[in-house]
Order: sequence, then structure tokens, then C-alpha cells
Amino acid sequence: MTVHRKTKFFCLNQWHSASELIDLEGIPLWISDVQKIVRFCLYNEKHFAFSTSGSTGKSKVLEHSRSTLFASAQATIDYFDLKPGNTALLCLPAKFTGGAMMIIRACLGGIQLVLEEPNLAPSGLNHIDFLPLTPAQYITSIEKGTLEGFKGVVLLGGSPISAVYDVPTEQEVFIGYGMTETASHVAVRRLGDKVYESVGETSFRITDQGCLAISAPHLSITDLETNDIVQLMGPRSFQFIGRADFVINSGGIKIHPEEWERILSEHGIEALISSNADPKFGEQTVLVLTSTDQVTPTQEALSFLPKIVRPKKAVILDNLPLNFAGKPDRIGIKEFILSHQDLLFQL
Repeated sequence: MTVHRKTKFFCLNQWHSASELIDLEGIPLWISDVQKIVRFCLYNEKHFAFSTSGSTGKSKVLEHSRSTLFASAQATIDYFDLKPGNTALLCLPAKFTGGAMMIIRACLGGIQLVLEEPNLAPSGLNHIDFLPLTPAQYITSIEKGTLEGFKGVVLLGGSPISAVYDVPTEQEVFIGYGMTETASHVAVRRLGDKVYESVGETSFRITDQGCLAISAPHLSITDLETNDIVQLMGPRSFQFIGRADFVINSGGIKIHPEEWERILSEHGIEALISSNADPKFGEQTVLVLTSTDQVTPTQEALSFLPKIVRPKKAVILDNLPLNFAGKPDRIGIKEFILSHQDLLFQL
């Protein structure tokens, strides 16, 4: 059993030990997702599987060993100097890596974890020492004023944060860098600081393609190549420049344009999906059309796309810029959208 004696979980208006929590019945699905992770910790299961977010391709299931997950959790505990008896709030879905890892940290570190149903506006932040959030939750909390006077540490992850909010703050607010393949973050930086510092025994190098490669002995990771362009500041620090692929990250949801463009094509719409900066979700999809005649039929075809993918704005480009291979220049199109906001219109 790898659960600290001081670990407790607050839900359904009372505190529970780990064993009491997993015995609860007739509970909402979001709490049962928490139970699965606690059982993993209690019963010495050797592996746990997570679905990847799809940053470097289609989502897939990755299995991590118990030792890897606990080494990742311990690295975070050590980096932020979390102590037994500290209190954290979990308002992230336990079925994804960010939420699951917070539960494992609580079990390993003797942390008292307040469970709240995942939503955009976490509440009850009094007496919370450690607060993991998505950027969208952080921005909503700022807008609602619920972070005023908060004295704990905020750790953001899941998606980039808008430059509007990526500024120094009196509070301790960090954003993590990592992926499902690394079992949570392997580097963090303070808001307003562009340089990420490694967590645990992690070190970095640059591949021949100019992308970041990660080695983390404590996680049994050697030379994991990413699609991220970075400037290396040293073997244990880097500055993020941008993605090497065309994935759109909207509030932590990774959208692959080509996948949904094919769906539109099946319904008679030949269009591209690009993106625009969004202050809350990082990026939002934008539909790129080549004629005003496409607007009305496109609005009908968009109903076949999931809501998170569905563009709310569009732009018309009579001639799509092409790259050297004769394919649409997606980088050029995105840069055009960012510099020609006046040409965007509501769908």
C-alpha cells in the first residue's frame, strides 16, 4: 500500500480516508473516477493506463508503471516542497493525467485533498495550499475574483495560457510543461517568466530537427523526442518557441484540422480549419473559405462537427497561400489571421 497515513479526501460534506473513499457507493461518476486512482494506490497495482491528448498525433492509450507514476508525483512534491497535512483542491477530471496525478501526489505525500466536481469556476479556496488548474479555470477564477487573497501555489497545465494572463503576479502561479508520455510535467515556469526549469532528474537536448528531446531517469525516459521548437538555455532549462506541427490546442483539447476538414468535405464543403488566439482557451478554430458562396452551406455543415471543434468565426481568402510542396501554407494562413482580425466574421 502506498498511501500516507495523513492522506484524506473531502467529498459529500465530510472527510474520508482512502479506504473509506473507495467504499462509497451510489456516488457521482466524477467521484468514482477518483476511486479508481485511489484503488490503484492502495492495492499496489503495477500499471495504470492514460489516454494521450493527441499533441503529436491521434490520441492513444499509454500505460505507465507504478514506479514511474510515483516518481513523477514525488518530483512535484519535492519541487513545491509539499508537506504531509497540506491541503490541495482537485477540480480537474480524475480520468485525465492532470487530475489523476494530483490524486497520486495526495496519496504519496499525505496531502488532504478537497474534491470538487470539475467545472470552470473552482470555489472554496480558503485554506488551500496547492491548486492545480487549467488556464481556462485560472482565467475564470480571476474574472470571478475567487483567487483574490489566495496564498497557496497555483499550478497550471493542459494547454498554453494567453499572453494577456502570462504576466508576473504577487501569487505563486506556475505553468507546467509535460505530456501523457512523461506522466505529468517535467518542467515548470512562473507566469511572466519565459524559461522552464526541469523537475526531478529531467534534462533536455535539441534534436537535429530543432525540437526538444527529454531524458528523465527517474521516469525511465531516455531521449523522448517532441514536436516542440525550443531554445535551450542549459541542460535543465529551455524557452518554448512554438509547435512544429499544426495541432490546434483549445483549452487543453487537441484539434487535428485535417481530420475535421475531411468531415466537411464529405458534406460538400471544401475548407481549411485554422486558428486564432483566444484569451481564455489559448486558441479557437477559424474556418478558412475561398468564396462568400460557401458561407450558408458551411453553417449547415458545421453541425456535423463536435462543439469544441466547430469554428465560430471565418475568413475568406480568394487565393490560399501555398507552400513549396503546393499544399496550403497553414503557418502562413495562421499568421494572416492573427494580423488581419478585421477580416474575421461571425458564423
